[in-house]
Amino acid sequence: MTKEALIKVVNDLPDEFDMEELLDKLIFMVKVEKGIEQIKEGKGIPLEEAIRISKTWSK
Repeated sequence: MTKEALIKVVNDLPDEFDMEELLDKLIFMVKVEKGIEQIKEGKGIPLEEAIRISKTWSK
């Protein structure tokens, strides 16, 4: 995560916010960035496979 991305997250928050809200947003951003890097490295799975796997979660 870059400092600029962190500043944007903070600037997008309302004037008053819970620290938990900020942490949730930061954790989400880090996980998305990590996922994007994994896809670039060829470590992802095809969308169809992800859909198939996710359908088993709700059973």
